[in-house]
Amino acid sequence: MNLRIVKKIVGVVLLLQLIGCGVSKEIASAKKTLKGEWVLNTISYNKTGTFEVTLFNDADAHCMEGSTWKFIPNNYSGKYVVNGVECLAVGPRNFLWTIPSPDDSGNYSFLLKPVDAKKKSKENKGFRIALAYLGQTEMTWEQTIFLEGEPFIITMKFSKLQIK
Repeated sequence: MNLRIVKKIVGVVLLLQLIGCGVSKEIASAKKTLKGEWVLNTISYNKTGTFEVTLFNDADAHCMEGSTWKFIPNNYSGKYVVNGVECLAVGPRNFLWTIPSPDDSGNYSFLLKPVDAKKKSKENKGFRIALAYLGQTEMTWEQTIFLEGEPFIITMKFSKLQIK
């Protein structure tokens, strides 16, 4: 084989490895940032009006506001606690999560799968949520569903609890 072609092939392989490592490093950094406890402060919508929204096939959105979330990155598990005063189904819920590679546009998402205490899923169903922002103390998720054929965006804003 021509030495010039071999050099180009090696260069392309090295470039692909560097790109792959860059994404892996970003995901690893995001998982490290997620570690710990968060509170879901606000839930808002891109449309005006009053809406009955159930999040993660679990609880009404107003019940999820104020819920606390714990992310454990070494085994991709977590727990959130619904604690709304006027809510019927309060208490802890377990979930599994991960951050997959970004989509073709470079946008990251968050995969969340509700499970029981033994990490088994009743419905084997999960949710993909856009990870719109992740900082050291703030995080924003956006979930797009369709309402009457139009995109309906649910925005969830979290802040990290500072455990002392």
